[in-house]
Amino acid sequence: VWKYLPRGESAEGAAAVPEVPGNLLANASFEDPEAGPWNDAEAASQSFFVDRSFSNLGQEGLGTVLEPGEWAFARSETLQVGTRGSIQLRAELLVSGAALGRVGLELSARDGSLPSTIAWAPARAEGDGFAPVELSFSALSGYDTAAVVVAGQAASGAGEVALDDVSVVTDSAAVAPTATYEEYELHVLGAGGSSAVLVRSGRVLFADLALSRWNERGLVGDATAGWSASATEDGLSLTASAPASPQAKLYLRSVTDRALAAGKGDDLRIASVGPDGYQAHATTFERKAASAVLVGGGVNMIQFGLGAPGDVSCRYAGGTAALALGFGGQSALDLQHTFRAERMEAERLAREAREAERDGGFGPALAAWSELIDRYPFESELLAEAEESRGRLGSIGHERIQEVTEELERARFFQLADIFAQCEARAREVAEAFRGSATEDEANALIARIQEATSDLDRGRSGAEAEKLTRVLSAIDGAEFPELRAHVSASQARISEQE
Repeated sequence: VWKYLPRGESAEGAAAVPEVPGNLLANASFEDPEAGPWNDAEAASQSFFVDRSFSNLGQEGLGTVLEPGEWAFARSETLQVGTRGSIQLRAELLVSGAALGRVGLELSARDGSLPSTIAWAPARAEGDGFAPVELSFSALSGYDTAAVVVAGQAASGAGEVALDDVSVVTDSAAVAPTATYEEYELHVLGAGGSSAVLVRSGRVLFADLALSRWNERGLVGDATAGWSASATEDGLSLTASAPASPQAKLYLRSVTDRALAAGKGDDLRIASVGPDGYQAHATTFERKAASAVLVGGGVNMIQFGLGAPGDVSCRYAGGTAALALGFGGQSALDLQHTFRAERMEAERLAREAREAERDGGFGPALAAWSELIDRYPFESELLAEAEESRGRLGSIGHERIQEVTEELERARFFQLADIFAQCEARAREVAEAFRGSATEDEANALIARIQEATSDLDRGRSGAEAEKLTRVLSAIDGAEFPELRAHVSASQARISEQE
């Protein structure tokens, strides 16, 4: 029904389509019937097609009609855009009914060395006729080809999305990065664009920083948000135009693991920080309530800091790590690149831990190493030392507890009071050495067991002594030996009081 509704002038009276100098798109207004078609996504439930009802200027336009729950995605021919200067996309977009419509430029490498990425303009809802869309951004190193993409989706009701009068031009002058920090650049792809890219020394590290993505189910996430970026004291910050919904996720993808590895030949390192501390991960993982994700190592490390805990996940394939960070209710993502203060604090904690261990303070040493791991895991050598030391000290504590436990069992067997006392003294030494650690808790629990065993032994001895005195009393003639009987009776009473 939608496509048959009249809109604009008839074919005979259609306004002429002005030519855009340098336009790389051959059939920019869909007027050439011999031009190749735009390719639809195979998984899409609907297709884009050329029809006069979708025209803005001229006789034809590209559009789709969507019923509730349907979506469509189409891609233009491949364009050669180069890797220097800037790229500008302009188009006219119409969205009606309950649909959302979106236009972008898909960037790819001709040699297949980089995964493709899409520079999206924020999605639009129903408006008053065609409205202009524009994205202008610097060409990205390695991405030398492009294709215009258009997408539409209808959620609660039917709608229509139409595209016309598209142009893609390049310029030798580059567009300044949105924000810079040392050798890092954060490019929001287009003023108010909803995609961003992280670049270091001219090389793309992370692409597709966005609150939405298109996959086999259509649109996932918030496609209407735009980004702004700024420099911070130790990195960069990416801020959405509005706080995300509670269920929102931030999607980002590394373009190569080698650019982020700690050194030549190293694998990509990924870790996260959360309420239960630091955790290193295999490159594919899921974690609940993380506050930050660390990617890379050494001088290549980047920390993606979330303002509030969120669920995070990573899928790794072909040298590319695809991350989804819980972003619910937040508006900003902090990208920390330098860790000078944190490394200084880690060095202080390492010195404190080594000194404590030399002085026999295994508990304070464990506490210092644990704090280093959970709060300052930014120096790989110190992190490795902390993990080794924590494991080694934990083993020492376990061995000492085990030794005292075995000695306690021998004391139980032979019913030796002096061995019980020795066990308690040794357990107290372990508790003191491992003060503030889980080993101290184990030692205190062992002390309680030793004291209970000692009490059992004392009660057993008292019972045997009381029974002996009872037999003595029965054998003493009170009339003949009144003083002796009184003395034994008093001894028996004292044992009863002790029990």
